[in-house]
Amino acid sequence: MARVKRFEMTVHTADRWIGDVAKQTGDSNVEAYGAMSAVLHALRDSLPQEESASLADQLPLVIRGVYYEGWEPASTPQQHGHPEAFLRRIETEASMSSQEEAALATRATMGVLGYDIDGGEMEGVLAVLPPPIRSLVEDAPYV
Repeated sequence: MARVKRFEMTVHTADRWIGDVAKQTGDSNVEAYGAMSAVLHALRDSLPQEESASLADQLPLVIRGVYYEGWEPASTPQQHGHPEAFLRRIETEASMSSQEEAALATRATMGVLGYDIDGGEMEGVLAVLPPPIRSLVEDAPYV
């Protein structure tokens, strides 16, 4: 019974995260899920593998599955010389209409992470992000 309760809690947390991203972006929950997934994938692939795995350990079980979906560790970390490349990846993966939309989704997702993830872990993530990417998320709420 305890395992079922844990799963119910992680589903509830995932729903809350998606809802929070939806509120911040003005998207539906379905669009917010796609946006959050794209941001998590771009973030994951920008981090060194050890930091990526450390962040994943902090994620709710359901979100952790989304985070790892499609991961190719041998091709990480990816170097984004400009924030536009990072945003273009999110825009493409989430079928967004602009990089501004991708930037909003990035700030919303990082805000949700910053609210629920251990502060030391978020500091570690920010510390190893390439500066062009870090500049996109430093003004996120809760970060």
